[in-house]
Amino acid sequence: MARVAGAYVVLDSGELRLYLERGGRSLLTVSGVQPTHLRALAALAARVDKLEIQSIDGVPVKDSPHEALLREAGFGTTPKGVVLWPERRPVLA
Repeated sequence: MARVAGAYVVLDSGELRLYLERGGRSLLTVSGVQPTHLRALAALAARVDKLEIQSIDGVPVKDSPHEALLREAGFGTTPKGVVLWPERRPVLA
């Protein structure tokens, strides 16, 4: 994980939970990931036209236990992984 322009992080009470690399194709998780963290990531990534994640923790999305949580957060499936289109992004309250 590197602090670079275009990368996103999700913190929970100051603890790192998610790191989305610049370009959004790879997601790294830290223990304790919950659906609220993935919804926060989806809302944060609203700065891009679409967000397509192809791997989580170094494995294809389809092989990750987090795929179902991403779909709950509004992501749809693609042949390469999961995608979130701008009109499906959740709004954080």
